[in-house]
Order: sequence, then C-alpha cells, then structure tokens
Amino acid sequence: MSIETLGIRLNAMGGFQQQGRMIEDKLKTLKKALIYSYQAGTAILADGREFRCLMNPNKLKNTYDEKIISIPFKDICVGQMVDGFDENNNPIRYEVMPERKGKTSDGEEETGVTAGDVFEWKENQSFWLIYLQHVEEYAYFRGECRRCYHEVDINGNKYKVYIKGPDQLSIEWHTKKGESWNDLNYQIEMYVTRNAETEEFFHRFTKIKVEGKPYEVQAVDYLSNPGILTIQLKEYYQNTLEDEASQEEKTVDVWKIPEETPSENAQTIEYEVQGETVALVKEESEDNSLIQGPTLVYPYDRARFYLEGEHNGDWKISDNKKVKIINKNSTEIILEIITSRKGNFILTYIDGNGHIEGLTIEIGSL
Repeated sequence: MSIETLGIRLNAMGGFQQQGRMIEDKLKTLKKALIYSYQAGTAILADGREFRCLMNPNKLKNTYDEKIISIPFKDICVGQMVDGFDENNNPIRYEVMPERKGKTSDGEEETGVTAGDVFEWKENQSFWLIYLQHVEEYAYFRGECRRCYHEVDINGNKYKVYIKGPDQLSIEWHTKKGESWNDLNYQIEMYVTRNAETEEFFHRFTKIKVEGKPYEVQAVDYLSNPGILTIQLKEYYQNTLEDEASQEEKTVDVWKIPEETPSENAQTIEYEVQGETVALVKEESEDNSLIQGPTLVYPYDRARFYLEGEHNGDWKISDNKKVKIINKNSTEIILEIITSRKGNFILTYIDGNGHIEGLTIEIGSL
C-alpha cells in the first residue's frame, strides 16, 4: 500500500489524528443504531423537519420523565410535517416525503438542535424540552430532555413547558392576637424556551394560571442555562367576589378637555404628556370612562385598555418612568408597570378631532 493510498484511507476514516478517527467511528455507530436499535425514534423539530434519533432512558420519577437524546449534527431529513387544510377547510397537519438528491450523502443537512429546543417524539406524540447539552460529546449532539405536559400562550404563541411540583406539602401556621393564618407556600418549577418574547414576559410578580389555579413568579433564572428560563412560581390567591365589590364601589376619575365653561367644582390642570402640554378638567364622576380597563394595577402588572367602536387617534401616558407601552393601535393599548412604588399616572386618548379622554390609574403597593 502506497503512502498516498494510506492517506486517502485515513481521511475517509476521520483524519490523521486518532481522536478524529474515534469521532468518526462513534458517528458511524450512532447512525447504525438509528436503524437497528430498539431505542431509536423520530424527532419532529420546531420547523417540521423529521430526523432519526436515539431516546435512551435516564431518570423516571413521578414528578418528571427524563431522557437522553442523541442525534447527529448533520443527517438526512426523513420527512417534513406541513400545516394545511382539508377539503372542508379544516386545519390539518400532514407529512411530505423529501425528494431524493442523488447520493445518500447529498441529502444530509444540518439538524440545528440545541439546548432550549422543543421537539415531538413522533412514535408516541409526546413533546420534549432539551434543557442541557453534553458538550464533551464531539461526534453528535447529546443532551438531556424532559417531557412537557403543559403549554403556555404568550401573545398568541404557544410554548411547551416542563413543570415540576408543587413539592411543598406542609402548611405553616401563624397565630397573633387570637388570629390564625397560613402562608401560601405551594411552589412549582417551570422550564420554558428562552427567547426575546419569553424574557420580556416572565419577570418577578408576573401572574399566570396553571391548570386554572393562580400562581405568581417569584424568581427567573436567566444565567444558569443559555437555552432555557428556569422559573419559580408560588401559589397566589384570587378572590373574585372581593374584586367585583371593590370595582363597584370605586369612583372613577374622568378627565375631559375643556370645551365649555367648567363647573364650579372642576379644576383645570395643565400637565405634560410625552413632551406635549395638555390642559384638562378633572371632575369626580361615578360614570364609567370611555376608556375601558382596570383603574387599579400593581407593580410589574400588564394591563389592557381599549375604546369601544371605531376611532382614529393616539394614546399617551403621563409618566414613562412608571409605565411603558408594550403595544398599541388606534383603539387598544397594552401597558406594563415598571415601577415598584405606589403612585398613579394618567392614560389619555387624543382622537383625530383633538378631543381628549383621560383615565387616572392607581398603582397599588405590593
């Protein structure tokens, strides 16, 4: 055998370095296992592409199901799931087989799997969140994943999430001056894919519902894993009867632009709204404002305000250090409270004719 032939064989086996040949051998072993192993399966990625993978058991508890996924960095796509409509215009999902591209190696493409991805295990229609990658594995992607039984809807986008808990099953009681009470101590842990939308949505004191029960975010771990957010939730309370009673008894502050002579009890006030000086008349009234929405919010809450009917105007806020605008259009606005202190601010709507409607919104204390 000549030196040239030996070099060609070594390159085909992974290169001149021994570690390169070991990496190539491990990858060949994995691809054989994807065909013949009992643990082999098909992963449907977020973009609908299907790739063969290994799903080896790791840990199985009553609180979580954890597997180890092994999938090549580059492999042949065995199918593509496509969303469409049937003959009755009902949404359906169907599979499209890829076209053959000559040699087998010509059909290989990057899988792009990384920590934070959610995939569907095709054989049993279950969803899994990859939360940790084994970086010591050079030949292929190897990572730990947990099964997702729940999903959350954020701005119309659905995210599969892993939830553990609650695991605190004891109740701590307190007694003072003849009164007894217990702490809200049921805590749960949630993993969700990390991106710009989830980072903006989840922060301390965000309130969400899990299986219809209210929970409040206590802490968000942005640092431990670059692919996921680890969120600690605590049991929260909800008293709908008390909330309804407080809304009925609350006096709404209605702000109107002075078009006619103000009443004797009215007070004309000039204030600055995002660089514009506006003169308004404040009158106490128990009538509902034309601006619909809550008049009492809390630090780090998000609230929606809107006008019924068709309007052509713009929204403004009196203090951008206490509240920021998340999204708005001609009839609706979503605000987020960014201060932790008690106070108030004024939300105004200026229509195309220069008419202004305003609403004073109180920020309660935590």
